[in-house]
Amino acid sequence: LRDPIDALISLYNFFDGWLMEPGCIEFEEFAVDHYLARNPPNNYWHHLVSWYQQRDNSNLLLLCYEQLKADFDKQLPEISRFLGIELDSELADTVTRQSSMEFMRKHDQHFDDHYLRSKREAAGALPLGSNSSKVNRGDSRVSRKDVSENIEKLMNQRWREFVTPQLGFHDYKELLAS
Repeated sequence: LRDPIDALISLYNFFDGWLMEPGCIEFEEFAVDHYLARNPPNNYWHHLVSWYQQRDNSNLLLLCYEQLKADFDKQLPEISRFLGIELDSELADTVTRQSSMEFMRKHDQHFDDHYLRSKREAAGALPLGSNSSKVNRGDSRVSRKDVSENIEKLMNQRWREFVTPQLGFHDYKELLAS
């Protein structure tokens, strides 16, 4: 799971320059007309609720992006237990190193969709050579500071419409704390 606003920002930055020509759709327009306009089952709130409802399923390990990012070392033993993999210090060091942003940025071609990108560029008449990496390089066009009060308000409204009635949480922070 991930904070819906951060998921929106990430999706926009991923699409901008790959599935849409760079800069052709402004963030606010994308947020309102694409992200917020979608109804279940094709919106993030439905995604979040449906996975959260499975949190006690023994075949699922529910993780929150913010917790992984904040304290990966604490989450790694839980992940290894879930996968049934013995985690010795050498494996823990390797996984930690190869899960770092530094490693992923250095090897971003292993985290992209270059084949699909080349086909998508041709089919969509998009500029060649777009970046399909799923790794944030730190130079994204949009960040949290670019989210307007209007978008914050609309996002909170969608949360109250979709999430609160089903899960009882008033916001993502409350869900995360649970």
